[in-house]
Amino acid sequence: MHDGKLSEPHKATHVQVKSDGSWTKDTHNEDKSEWSHSSGTGCYLTSACLYHFKDNFDDDCEELTILRWFRDNFVLKEDIKHYYETAPIIVEAIDKLDESDIIYEYIYEHIVLACVEAIKNGDYEFAYNRYKNSILTFENQFARPLLESKIINLLKKQI
Repeated sequence: MHDGKLSEPHKATHVQVKSDGSWTKDTHNEDKSEWSHSSGTGCYLTSACLYHFKDNFDDDCEELTILRWFRDNFVLKEDIKHYYETAPIIVEAIDKLDESDIIYEYIYEHIVLACVEAIKNGDYEFAYNRYKNSILTFENQFARPLLESKIINLLKKQI
């Protein structure tokens, strides 16, 4: 039986999301000589995009501030809960892809910025639907295959 620890060298991303929506992400290379750590409060997927592209990532930037305000004032609690359960898995799956830069750029330009502009213009319904539908799409495209792969690997190790 596998105890959850890997003895051979491996790359890894470890994500912890707390019930309040805050999160931490630690990444290391195969020999653990290079580590990176990031954390934030909410808007996990948006934070991943901004962290990935901005030289001087700021957890209080305009995009995150606007999206947090929107989340706190307009998003249903069950959607928030689902987001915090799903977004870290989506980010983990995207981070493993060679084309992660392209995916994050797409998410930022076509989802994050579109939602931020809609919120600024008072079109909350558009912003809500755009982000929610995007998360559901990303869940099917990225999270589900990653989870299925992890389950299959776990089952194989137990046999």
